[in-house]
Amino acid sequence: MILLFVINVLLIYGIKTATDHGMILEPIRIGYEIRFKFLGKYQTILAKALFDCTPCMSSIYGTFFFFITDASLLGFQFFPIWVLCICGFNGLLNKALK
Repeated sequence: MILLFVINVLLIYGIKTATDHGMILEPIRIGYEIRFKFLGKYQTILAKALFDCTPCMSSIYGTFFFFITDASLLGFQFFPIWVLCICGFNGLLNKALK
């Protein structure tokens, strides 16, 4: 389970890095910003969850990863713990890397 946890954290940081300005997946970010201008303040919230904020990204990518891997064998009751632990770990990594 620790290996799956680390892979999930690295996946989130990989997506964040690949969609940063000047990186290979930046067109995804630009397309998102153009396509969803009508959402107003909700665009910012959704952008954080998709590719701007690593602790926020754990809500989407942690959920997806939990259900497609063996982590779901832990049981559904551990799902919130999984996502919150990834969120906390990403927050600690952000502080440590700055």
